[in-house]
Amino acid sequence: MVKVDSLITCRQHCFCIRFVIPSKQITRLRKELSSKDYKRAFRNDIKKTKVKVELNLIWGIPKKGKELISQKRLLGVELTPKNPLPYEKLYKVFPEIQERLEKLTQFGVKEFETTVCTTLGFSLKAFKPVGQLSLPADLTLAPELRKKLGEPSLTAFGIEFKNSPLGLEETLIGLDEEEKELVTMLRSGFKSKSLKGIAANVFEHIVQIAKLFVVKKE
Repeated sequence: MVKVDSLITCRQHCFCIRFVIPSKQITRLRKELSSKDYKRAFRNDIKKTKVKVELNLIWGIPKKGKELISQKRLLGVELTPKNPLPYEKLYKVFPEIQERLEKLTQFGVKEFETTVCTTLGFSLKAFKPVGQLSLPADLTLAPELRKKLGEPSLTAFGIEFKNSPLGLEETLIGLDEEEKELVTMLRSGFKSKSLKGIAANVFEHIVQIAKLFVVKKE
């Protein structure tokens, strides 16, 4: 019998950590993260897990609107599977990421703001949208527009959230008819004073939120 969780795939997972760092440590940290040896070793360690995923490191100064926040820095990790991957396999790479993230504390970093953006696919063989979230759905257009454009069908929609107890900011839900999946992209954010277990924990957190938008088929 096929496990239901094996029918949930990850298409992309990205999380960024914004933090204040003592000015005297900025150059030291930037040099370490931008060195070719550091990036090569990181990617090689990811390859050793045998999880077929591309790694992209993000480093820079975060923005508020169009303005740079000069006293903060941003470190991000983007994981993109070469093909949709059963999401549970991604946990194998998190120890390698966790080891490197925890080194931030050596640079005097004490508080963190984390943003997570993850895209998951739920097999239509096992899942359907929760409640009234039915896709595809009819879309009402004026008769003259229907004549010009054709018959519309809503296959994706977005929802924004305010004051979410789960830190959820936005969800995009779409139908991938080719892959036979219900695709969810979620963005969430939260603050923390600890990096302990953060690599796996933020992923688990976003997966559990995504599961709230689907139900298992009978």
